Amino acid sequence: MKLSFFVVIFQIFLLSACQSLSGTEYKPLDKLLAKSSVIASPIVVGNRGLLFVPLSVAENTGYFLIDTAATQSAVFENTRLGLLSRSQSIGSANVFGLVEKGNYPLIYVKDLSVASRNIPPQDFVVLPERKNQVFPDGINHYDGLIGMDFLVKFNLFVDPDQGQIYFVPRELPQPDIVQSWTPVQLLNNPNSELGKELRFFDLRVGNQLIPALLDTGSDFNIVNWQATQIPELKRLKRRLRQEWELQGASGVFDPAIKIDVKTLRAGQMRWGRKEFIVMDFDHLDGVGFKDEPVVIAGAPLLQGKRYYVDFKRQFIWFEPETKVN
Repeated sequence: MKLSFFVVIFQIFLLSACQSLSGTEYKPLDKLLAKSSVIASPIVVGNRGLLFVPLSVAENTGYFLIDTAATQSAVFENTRLGLLSRSQSIGSANVFGLVEKGNYPLIYVKDLSVASRNIPPQDFVVLPERKNQVFPDGINHYDGLIGMDFLVKFNLFVDPDQGQIYFVPRELPQPDIVQSWTPVQLLNNPNSELGKELRFFDLRVGNQLIPALLDTGSDFNIVNWQATQIPELKRLKRRLRQEWELQGASGVFDPAIKIDVKTLRAGQMRWGRKEFIVMDFDHLDGVGFKDEPVVIAGAPLLQGKRYYVDFKRQFIWFEPETKVN
């Protein structure tokens, strides 16, 4: 009896010691999201998975696009929020992105709130108006972008079925879902110290492993022609060039084409058939990807999925799909 009692006590001690050494604390997801410091906001989801969040400046409310490929939050010149007149000019900032590249005015804005929750004053770059945009139901205009300068202060839980996004302070414990949901490891910029706020992950396209930029602000998945280590892309580009030359075309050969990719994998996460645009883009030169293969993993890759982005621990966890027999 004494020996048995000793063994039980010893096992309990070992278990406690392991738990304290690991230092890992998990909270049930619903209890974590109910914390008073968590900001819960409605979202409007576009038909390709873009996420728009209402942001208020004083008494005016507009929609801002959640954009993980924007290093700096931005507002457009044609904003209807009266934000420019309420702001303080603080200089300018360099912007690198798929759409914009250059030096733009920088402003400092107070009286901001998300879902009736006050947030600290925020810097915004002022970008030219984006034209010919297609918006989801309920939105006929949007005012700007919420970039990584703001997002990285939080972890994010996105629940498109409920039309909600949660901004979770980074100091809170992990949700218990991380023990059962599918993880994808995030990386800082692998090619440059610039744009280090951006998040990448290794994406296997067919049989090739390519760095992928997490870009919730893109309504397409994109791969550049520099990824011609993928045999199918190499053959496709050769065929397009031959057709272009046969047509007697002159100028610069700069093709863009849509393709279907059958197999995609990142860590344990797998996707079925996805549409990609193959094209060249110059605006990522500033963050170290000139003549380098790269994928822009856009909103369609995340569309319809519940996921938790942990910028502190550098992971995304995706809810496993329910198998139907």
